[in-house]
Amino acid sequence: MKEEEYTLTVEQVKKAAQSQIKLIHNPSFEEEKIHAVYAVEEIYIANDLSKTFPYEGFTDRCGRIELEELLVWLEPLQNNFTRSELMLIEDISAKQAFTNEPSADTVPINKSEVTAYIDVVQTFLRQVYPEYSGEWLLTSFNRDIGYIHANLKGSKKNSFVFQRKLRVFIDPLSLKVINYIDNQLLSDQFKSYDGPDEVVLSKEKAYEKIKEFIELKPIYVYDFDTRKYILSAMIDSLYGVDANTSEVFLLADRK
Repeated sequence: MKEEEYTLTVEQVKKAAQSQIKLIHNPSFEEEKIHAVYAVEEIYIANDLSKTFPYEGFTDRCGRIELEELLVWLEPLQNNFTRSELMLIEDISAKQAFTNEPSADTVPINKSEVTAYIDVVQTFLRQVYPEYSGEWLLTSFNRDIGYIHANLKGSKKNSFVFQRKLRVFIDPLSLKVINYIDNQLLSDQFKSYDGPDEVVLSKEKAYEKIKEFIELKPIYVYDFDTRKYILSAMIDSLYGVDANTSEVFLLADRK
């Protein structure tokens, strides 16, 4: 980890911040309506402005590999998939703890493993989502508590805040899918909501309204190119701009 003085200001990251202003469809549970809203999509930027890193919440990027693999097949599989219980408690011995032995979750995923895991995920999709050929994009693999997590999203681009997502849990020893999480039920909940009003505010004007509410939060981010943690800032904002009324509001207040 390289130590350095944190120097970033919002003005310095203006270009990156402008590019992170996104138009999304944000549901209001109380109104049962979808609102068109401009908001800041979080991103990390290096302290020296040399590169940016995608925001991934609290997911550790160690042992993670990024992809963009569209999964397509010609024939479904007829055999049924059976879910198994996930063991989500990591078993660590006293020896491992006292010797600071690195977790297996930090081990990089190699190319041959990636090829095998892609085949496992595609076989699973042919069983559980047989009619969805070409509709799932495999975005990454990562290790967590002994499992390989395959992360997928719907291949059809949309601005809805709850994008279709799927996480598949693979046993790296047996190369079998143990379980999966699909957010379809959450997405289906909003199909009956009223659609958004007309977008009258431009992205550029939305940035001018929200720029004073943009925050920079210093953080060390793992850089796979250098294999080091580098000082960075997370570009974020708690506020949004209504694309129809131009109102600036706290995102947490819209229910």
